[in-house]
Amino acid sequence: MTLYKKVGRRYEPVHDSEAYNGLGNGCWLVKVENGCTSIKHAKEPAMAALEFATLIASNKIAKYLSEASQARPSITKYTEKQKQAFKVMKEILGEEDRFFYWQYDSLHGMAEKIVDLILENYDSNSK
Repeated sequence: MTLYKKVGRRYEPVHDSEAYNGLGNGCWLVKVENGCTSIKHAKEPAMAALEFATLIASNKIAKYLSEASQARPSITKYTEKQKQAFKVMKEILGEEDRFFYWQYDSLHGMAEKIVDLILENYDSNSK
């Protein structure tokens, strides 16, 4: 059964009581925001709060991984002799950035940041 509300001259659906009939057996996490509903199957009901925190943190995690996967120049301390050599090489080759190595955050560092994002959401939503 679908419930409707009148908006102006039209009726818009507001609730479909049979919408969840297609879900399989088990526990489900449902998050409703303006214009968006997220549904996730809870694998371990005893961990529902933590699973919910990961559901909420997923956008932050995706944004973080996007930023973390971008390479950036490594920062290396060079001696004066090395700097002079680079200057000579730059005059010969014309491109200074050929001498930089690009680096990424470590996988362990990324994992720690992801756990921090999850726990941040877990703490703020479990109160």
